[in-house]
Parts: sequence; structure tokens; C-alpha cells
Amino acid sequence: MATLPGVPLDTAFGFTQVRRVDVPTPAGVTLAGVEMQRPITAADLVTAGRTRCPPGPP
Repeated sequence: MATLPGVPLDTAFGFTQVRRVDVPTPAGVTLAGVEMQRPITAADLVTAGRTRCPPGPP
């Protein structure tokens, strides 16, 4: 989910727009949003393995 100002950033990271939605807040304000998606690739899994913090002590 992205707010409208965040769509260009998400798009730059490979996300595509699925649909526009209205997101109600507890304060009664409705924000315009965009549902975004991006498939996970094998390269993503390799990169994620390199960026994880090592496990802590037992």
C-alpha cells in the first residue's frame, strides 16, 4: 500500500499499481492510496540472505 506521494518511489523499486483505494483513518480523514505489488525473485532471496543480521548468542 502506498500513499499517492509514495507511488513514484515504490515504482522506482519495481512495484506496479494494482488499484486505487481510499483508506479511512481513526480521525475520520480519508487518504487516497494505491495498492502496489512486486513479485519476489530468486535474486531477492539471495540479497535478503546477505543483508540479514547474524543470529545472536543462544
